[in-house]
Amino acid sequence: MELKILADEHIDTSAVKGLRRAGVDIVKVEDKDMRGSDDSKLLEKAVKEERAILTRDSDFLELDSENVHNGVVFLTEPLRTGELIQELRRTVM
Repeated sequence: MELKILADEHIDTSAVKGLRRAGVDIVKVEDKDMRGSDDSKLLEKAVKEERAILTRDSDFLELDSENVHNGVVFLTEPLRTGELIQELRRTVM
């Protein structure tokens, strides 16, 4: 199964571009015209598209325990693209 990701607005655009270049199926909330949307709406969109959420927003940790979803990858700090790819491979890929 291929990992598909929805990156929220807390994830740097350059990191998203780097993940795309590395072959990761990733979209940003801005790509879906959902910037500023409620977290529950983003989670709903991710479920519909069978995507995990990539975020630095701790609010998703609470939603994570309350809803059926495809995963939440919570970053505690910003990572460079290479570090982010390694972390994703280590944890979910």
